[in-house]
Amino acid sequence: WNNTLGFLERGEEALERFGVTLKRGILLTGQPGNGKTMAARWLLSQADKLGYAWRTVRAEEYEMARCHGTAHGLFELDRPGLILFDDLDAALRNRDDVGQTSDHATFLSELDGMEIRRGVVYLFTSNAQVKDIDPAFRRPGRIDQIIHFPRPTAELRRRLMLEHWPNEIIAAIPVEEVVEQSEGLCFAEVEE
Repeated sequence: WNNTLGFLERGEEALERFGVTLKRGILLTGQPGNGKTMAARWLLSQADKLGYAWRTVRAEEYEMARCHGTAHGLFELDRPGLILFDDLDAALRNRDDVGQTSDHATFLSELDGMEIRRGVVYLFTSNAQVKDIDPAFRRPGRIDQIIHFPRPTAELRRRLMLEHWPNEIIAAIPVEEVVEQSEGLCFAEVEE
């Protein structure tokens, strides 16, 4: 929250006073099923409550806009808010490993933009490891914070069960055994 909505809440006036552009990039990484999308959904609900704009851009949408020359519109909002680029791994992969693609060139130039964008937080999710993401993408000014979502610890798996599962299920299972047997599973696998 602090790096996204909190950043917007602190206000343009205070940030401009110190010469900082009110634009930020946050990258959420981790294996599938560990809470990146859940965190993004929670931020969406909070953005709605606070009156901020929200847009989600999926890989197919980006690809279509890139092909039609309209990708710049995906990076803009009509008022302060957040733009989620969900699982856009093809555009984020390290060009030294996979080669230069039109995805890379378009994505990086639109992220920077010709005009300074204000009042926007770009939120990216990726299943790739940070080392596999293009250094040009993750440089400061494009990505200001990387937040990794690891597989849940025993305590987090226990909390998931005790705080979110129906009481009837909790009463019918040996919780500590299930916590132990679910070692190495992601949140989505434990939930299933």
